[in-house]
Amino acid sequence: NLDLLGRLMGRGGTAPVPAGVLKAFVPFGDAFNHLSSEHPVFSYEPGNDRFSIVSDRNYSAGEQVYSSYGEKDNDELLSLYGFVEEDNAHDTFRLHSLPAFLTAQPNGPTRLQQLSPYNVAESAMD
Repeated sequence: NLDLLGRLMGRGGTAPVPAGVLKAFVPFGDAFNHLSSEHPVFSYEPGNDRFSIVSDRNYSAGEQVYSSYGEKDNDELLSLYGFVEEDNAHDTFRLHSLPAFLTAQPNGPTRLQQLSPYNVAESAMD
């Protein structure tokens, strides 16, 4: 995927590549703009010595074609690629010591409970 390609091009660190994953430079492979909701399939066909990128949806004539650089929050997109994505489903924000802070406040446990509909994960509140 483009996340792997980004790593190869020095954009994503030096995380180990899983067994069975092919590392290659693909000309123009990272020329597509990023959109988290896109999920193209990248594959290599050894018999044809060909890489292919297949979209997961149909595009209209003249519509911009996107790819995904992986499930990255806006901090990572900004530091690696120089942009942020509006309404990024993978964006996170850590609320350090929020449970301790709210518990010390009047109605603190009730306030913590009120956060549950907003998908504030307990792991995001260390």
